[in-house]
Amino acid sequence: MANIPTSQTTASHASISPIKLVQLLKKYIITLCTSPGINAKELLKKQRSRFFIIKSGMKDIDKYLNGGIAAGTVTEINGRAGSGKTYFCLRIAANTLLDNAFANVCYIDTKHSFSPKRFENICKDLSKDRTMQTIIPNNKHYSMLKRLIYFQAYDIYAVFDLLNSIKKQCDCENNNSNENENGSNKVKQKGNNVNIKVLILDSVTSIGRPMIGSGYGGHALLMHLAQEMKEFAVKYGIAVLITNATVSDQKNNNKNSNSNNSYQRQDIVKAALGKVWQFVPDNRVIMNGV
Repeated sequence: MANIPTSQTTASHASISPIKLVQLLKKYIITLCTSPGINAKELLKKQRSRFFIIKSGMKDIDKYLNGGIAAGTVTEINGRAGSGKTYFCLRIAANTLLDNAFANVCYIDTKHSFSPKRFENICKDLSKDRTMQTIIPNNKHYSMLKRLIYFQAYDIYAVFDLLNSIKKQCDCENNNSNENENGSNKVKQKGNNVNIKVLILDSVTSIGRPMIGSGYGGHALLMHLAQEMKEFAVKYGIAVLITNATVSDQKNNNKNSNSNNSYQRQDIVKAALGKVWQFVPDNRVIMNGV
């Protein structure tokens, strides 16, 4: 109704029924929120242009993941405390920064487990493996450390705020890229080039568990978090990596409780957060230790 003259608008407001007004508002919201379509050829071309795989260097896990974590997917690493989940995340981050001198990694820490000194040592070890040198220039490590963007968040609402801020940066970069393709802005501003390749959430358990016991509202927040993770992977072509704890799979353990040899029984575990989170990741790995 923004294009209708004032006199007509006033007359329309006077004659329109409340039911008709609600229907018009519904149509307006649907039109506003529905993204424009894209043909399959362009979609495939876009996905292929930004596809990449990041290796952790941990051969068994990389083999299971068909080479490593892939762009456009959500990978979840499960395991008990001390099983190596954070170490895997740090290896992925270091390899990303080492392979691409212009890449950035966003690391959201929800349990205060990130150690910059530990990360620096991993960067040094990987650099030695790649270059077969005993002395690595310090400026290379400093460059890698500068390109890991670290955040702390101790509840799900803080995580949403961080994701919204990161999303704005990604949208800004995409808009600049589109302008460059159209020739309207040939020089890309360095400050807007975030170039995020990996988004790490370590871990979802500490912020997700309080939501499980808070009823449907908590489940809705977890589903919204899952949607945000999927959007970062698919829309922006980012490799999303999440860590999660494991819990005992009571149902399957009960089936094996009648085993004749009690020494051969093994406690079967599954990812925490239950059915609400079960189908979120594209790939899931349960780690027993490194």
